[in-house]
Amino acid sequence: MEWTGDWSDDSPLWNQIPIWTKEAFGFTKKDDGEFWMKFDDFCKKFATITVLTLGPDFDGDGSADAGSLQEVKGQWVTGINAGGCRNNMIEYSSNPQYPITVVVPETDDLSSSDEDHADEACYVLISLIQNYRRMDRRLGISMNPIGIQIYQSSNPQKVLTAEHFTHHRTVSDSGAYVAQRSINLRSKLAPGHYVIIPSTFASNTDGAFMLRIFTDTPIQLHQGFNLVTDGTD
Repeated sequence: MEWTGDWSDDSPLWNQIPIWTKEAFGFTKKDDGEFWMKFDDFCKKFATITVLTLGPDFDGDGSADAGSLQEVKGQWVTGINAGGCRNNMIEYSSNPQYPITVVVPETDDLSSSDEDHADEACYVLISLIQNYRRMDRRLGISMNPIGIQIYQSSNPQKVLTAEHFTHHRTVSDSGAYVAQRSINLRSKLAPGHYVIIPSTFASNTDGAFMLRIFTDTPIQLHQGFNLVTDGTD
């Protein structure tokens, strides 16, 4: 829903503004979620501002960087792959697992070795977005507390087990589980194999999600494990 007060799309106040000025502002009368309003009204209606770039900012200069983007959609289904957090490693191991491989950058130097590339880390930004509609809020359905973990793997063709999780630490972790529509995890990964695990805090919690994986250099996203498809893709 758009703002309908002063300086909204249909506000008569716009009749006082010359056409060329409105064009310079980029003003349009469309139900597109974008609108103008007075600063005083903005302060009354909004309590939080989130500033975004159009893409990930790997080098911290405030502008979006070129890179690679891969997206996957998935589900947590009770009794199948809704494993919850690491309070129970056996249940946790049933969560969806997405193996990736960070490859060694190509080089024309034939004398270079794997050790030469050990410090050539890949910048990674992972967004976990859970499906949540305004209708859910009206029905009293709350968002699931969600989190992301990354583990190192020796073989992207093998599922990680509860034993692996028990004896190995995460390479990167989004931290405490939070009940938000989306969460992000930033990390630097050296060349090698890894597994991304999206999870909810409580086990046996149904939900649909999307993973967006931004990297500053291309990576290989392998076939996942513990996945559930709804037959619509």
